[in-house]
Amino acid sequence: MSCNSLDFCLTKENFQVVTASTGRDALSLISDNNIDLLLLDINLPDINGITLYKKIKELKDIPTILIYYEL
Repeated sequence: MSCNSLDFCLTKENFQVVTASTGRDALSLISDNNIDLLLLDINLPDINGITLYKKIKELKDIPTILIYYEL
């Protein structure tokens, strides 16, 4: 399931969704928004998702679901 599919499904269920394509973008969005739940792909183009998860945990305590997707 792609990010766009998840975005569509969650928005359809009236969740407010913000998306990031890179770890750097995700850090910026997390700093600028009140995030209730983080769905984090561990295969990001610029940083390993596990490393990003650890950086996020240093900033905020956000419940996180790690996702692994491979074509």
